[in-house]
Amino acid sequence: MRVTAVIGRGARSVIGRLARDERGNVLIISAVAIIPMLAMIGGAIDASRLYMARTRLQQACDAGALAGRKAMADQNVLTTAEKNVAKSFFRFNFPTSTYGASDIVSNFVRGPSIGTVAGTASIVMPTTIMQFFGYGTVPMAVTCESTLSIPNTDVMFVLDVTGSMLDIPTGDTQSKIDGLKQAVKDFYAALGPGTSDGAGRVRYGFMPYSSNVNVGKIVYALNPAYIAGGTGVENVEYRTRKANTVDIHIPTYGTESGPTGVSPTSNTSPWSYWADTGGTVAGTSQTNCDTKPLPSGGSVASPTVTTPGARGTASYPNTSVSTPYSSQQQTVQTQYRYDYRETGILWNRNRFCQLQSQTRTTTTTSTWTTNTPVTWRTEKQFASWNYGQWPIDVSTVVQKGAATNPTYWTGLVGSTAPNFNDPGSVPTPLTITWDGCIEEANTLNTITATASLTAPSGAYDLDPDLIPDSAEKRWKPFLPAIQFRSDNRDWLGRQSGWISNGFAVCPREASALDRYASDYIALTKSSVRFNAYVDSLSAVGGTYHDIGMIWGARFLSPDGIFRATNSDAVAPGGFQVSRHIVFMTDGTLDIRPYANDPWGINDLQAKIAPVSTNETDLEAIHRRRTSIICNAMKGKGFTIWVVGFGLSTMPTELQDCATDSAHWALASDSATLRTEFQKIAQTIGGLRLSQ
Repeated sequence: MRVTAVIGRGARSVIGRLARDERGNVLIISAVAIIPMLAMIGGAIDASRLYMARTRLQQACDAGALAGRKAMADQNVLTTAEKNVAKSFFRFNFPTSTYGASDIVSNFVRGPSIGTVAGTASIVMPTTIMQFFGYGTVPMAVTCESTLSIPNTDVMFVLDVTGSMLDIPTGDTQSKIDGLKQAVKDFYAALGPGTSDGAGRVRYGFMPYSSNVNVGKIVYALNPAYIAGGTGVENVEYRTRKANTVDIHIPTYGTESGPTGVSPTSNTSPWSYWADTGGTVAGTSQTNCDTKPLPSGGSVASPTVTTPGARGTASYPNTSVSTPYSSQQQTVQTQYRYDYRETGILWNRNRFCQLQSQTRTTTTTSTWTTNTPVTWRTEKQFASWNYGQWPIDVSTVVQKGAATNPTYWTGLVGSTAPNFNDPGSVPTPLTITWDGCIEEANTLNTITATASLTAPSGAYDLDPDLIPDSAEKRWKPFLPAIQFRSDNRDWLGRQSGWISNGFAVCPREASALDRYASDYIALTKSSVRFNAYVDSLSAVGGTYHDIGMIWGARFLSPDGIFRATNSDAVAPGGFQVSRHIVFMTDGTLDIRPYANDPWGINDLQAKIAPVSTNETDLEAIHRRRTSIICNAMKGKGFTIWVVGFGLSTMPTELQDCATDSAHWALASDSATLRTEFQKIAQTIGGLRLSQ
């Protein structure tokens, strides 16, 4: 028993000492704490894996939605094939077994809004450490949506519609102009109409060009003061003609005065011989005959005959002319007698008295004069034409669209035929009309083929933001019907060939930026108004890239004449506008020194270069001017797309005009042109995520 007691006391002693010794507590506490620490570290590791998996899942869902929207042909429907495209992109971005995920599911449908694709994706992720704590898998799900983003986009088509666009490219089945029309329609189908109102606006404008552009009436409607003669009388100098005349004085006769200087004279003829009158009295004697009463004689006067003489010729500046007159009256006097007669034989005599008469005539003649007052008016009579640079008042033709031709003579004509052109027999038209093409604002003829790419001061025609506030800056009406070459007196409109061969051309009227959403047809991805304009394009004339480019820039610029509708400040939703020039040409320049273009006739007026400049050098100058304009557009932030149609190589100045090498392309035929236009539209549209 003692032993047992001793042992019991020893054990209690050991335990007590241990209880009092704090050095052993660290081990116990560490053993107890390791379990929650393992849970925390394992949770962090699994949470990191789960986060990466969810991020990758979201990216894959987004990629699928983007691919599905890009493949979406009809904004209202996402087809099975288009869904498969979306799923394929999802699988590519989230392959099987990524992060060990299982039960990978994706689904894509047309979103709640037209033109959107909505997607869902889900996975089941295994855990590593957390499975020891009862969390073996974690389900995950994400959503995504994509739409075609076209916020406030302006597209200006600058289209070459020169005569060569009527050609059919080798291997093609249609003319280039017809191929262009379809390509522009495809562009609209690819980019779309945008919204009818509010943000997401898409506007399209058209600038068809050849050797001129038809913009004048659009600009006049915008502000009449921008066009010469738009607000009142204004003279513009043209290479034309004016009449040389002589003064013709034409008299007007007043009321003739009464006679003056009356001077009568009389002349009486001798008596005529006695003549039997037929009256007889029988059985009488000589004495009886002498005493027989006679018929009454007397005088009979004839009517007075007045004869005017020729009126005197009025000679300028005489104030009156005289007219001579004469009058005549005859008076016939008659006398009678009886003449005794005996007839028969002696024993049978017949005695009677024979009545006889005799006459004489008295003629009375009078003469006098009258005076008639004369007044004079002076009129011009055509003598010849004087060819040269002359001012023409353009106010009527600009404001009313038509006017009397100032080169048509309407006054007095001598022996010439002033309204038939020399050479040729085509008459000058009595009336001229303005179709809307323009002559440019003032420029400088010192710009060379190697000039700076910055337009010099005074070259107003190269300013995309030009706002006319003076005669030098205003645009003038293009009036080939009044223009003549003085060297051979050739009228620019006298032959149809002058127009068809590109010497004086006015193409289809341009169209300012406008929405084409209200009549959008989803089934055909088209607009009736858009297609109608494109179908109205026709091809004629030579090729001047600079006139097309500068006016495309003016119609697109937010700072020029269209600033009220083009600036970012008035854009729907307050979004900045993305501005694009889509420039298409089928050829190099075709500049003619003697053609009538927006700068007049260079070999007569020297507005672009000295009159001695040949065609090759003139084209080089126009190429440089095109480069100056392109440089200005880039400075304004425009994106410039250039497409060469039917060209083997793209001219250097047009390559440089494009925003960069990715923004120009060549199209050998209509099919390729359509493809290039669709690519541009798709790139402009872009894709954005809506969530």
